[in-house]
Amino acid sequence: MSYETTTKKGPVDTRDLREDRAQLLDDARALLDKSAPSATDVTTARRKAEEARKLSLEIDRAEIHNDGLRDEYAAKMGGGIGNGSGPMFRREDGSYVHGARHTESYRTALGLPESSASLGKLIWGAVTSDWKGASEERDMYAQSLNASGGFLLTPSMSAKIIDAARAQSVMSQAGCVTLPLESEETKVAVVASDPTSYWTPEGQLITESEGTFNSITLRARALACYCECSIELIRNAPNAQQAIENTIIKSLALGLDEAILNGTGEGEKPQGLLYSPNVTESAVGGAFSYDKLIDAMAVAWAANSEPNTLITEESLRKYVAKLKDGEGLPLQLPPEAVGLRKLMSTQLASADSNGTCYVGNFENCLIGIRSGIEVEASGVSGDTFKKKRIAIRGLLFADFVVGRANDVIKMTGITGL
Repeated sequence: MSYETTTKKGPVDTRDLREDRAQLLDDARALLDKSAPSATDVTTARRKAEEARKLSLEIDRAEIHNDGLRDEYAAKMGGGIGNGSGPMFRREDGSYVHGARHTESYRTALGLPESSASLGKLIWGAVTSDWKGASEERDMYAQSLNASGGFLLTPSMSAKIIDAARAQSVMSQAGCVTLPLESEETKVAVVASDPTSYWTPEGQLITESEGTFNSITLRARALACYCECSIELIRNAPNAQQAIENTIIKSLALGLDEAILNGTGEGEKPQGLLYSPNVTESAVGGAFSYDKLIDAMAVAWAANSEPNTLITEESLRKYVAKLKDGEGLPLQLPPEAVGLRKLMSTQLASADSNGTCYVGNFENCLIGIRSGIEVEASGVSGDTFKKKRIAIRGLLFADFVVGRANDVIKMTGITGL
């Protein structure tokens, strides 16, 4: 099958190409795995490996061709890449990319096919060389392996892991929109203050407004997850694959939430809510009360924003749950606050010794995530070799920005927790 002669008009099915490549790689490994491979074996293995490399290039060309057809079709339909229903962002070339709300798929927003590959199986195969029941993972490993034992997940599998992490992220649940980053840096517009409209008589100058728009650059910053497990565990425990995958996903979700909430913006860490200039402070200066909550919500109301979410940490959640009225019954929320979605994060921190929480509308907050996730599994790094352990490292690249001032209110100085 040749891309040059068969893919000019329509999309290409690359499954046969992938199967042929996988077979070539298996044949090459079988020759080299002999106890004493002959010169002919080595030469044949190299030839098969070169044929597999050429197939990889052909597969890449076919996928680029398919991507072009998809974008062309989307442009004709008046839309952008993918079929997600989240907010759309315009690229510099005039095309669009969808953002993904919490209930939407990052994979769908990018228009990627669904992947059935398992990160746990991929790591298992990379460590044990046992690819039984993991042909898709073996194929992925073969085409993306680097000299240090790491591998770059395919866009579809990366999107699957990102969606799994987003599902566990409190900040995604709060309403933050995930924006796919397609380069190291992506510029987005943020609203520092709203403009004011004026009724203008005929022939008169329009009254100038003080609305301010700023340009913020989202940069793909590295969020790293590192863990170790014993060789015996990964070989013998029937749930090892799933346990490793779940641990990595949970770690990435917690790491994202911690940075979105508390990041200083210094070094490689994003600037989170605690230090964002677009987050307005409402000082409590004492014990938390529903009156103080309404005061904070009123700051957002004054900016024509409607708070819909309250985020607390565990001690404040317990404190609020124990509030009583004059008759010793649980204290009821004011009508204006009844509709708030109540979320809790163990990652929420404060700039001082007092408590902090957030109330607001998070729909204009953007989590920029780059598609490619890097994973490395090694049994020789550090002292893992002599301890019979496997070191596993995952890298996700992301950033965060609050897109509109006064949408999120920071309640500070909460005491008595």
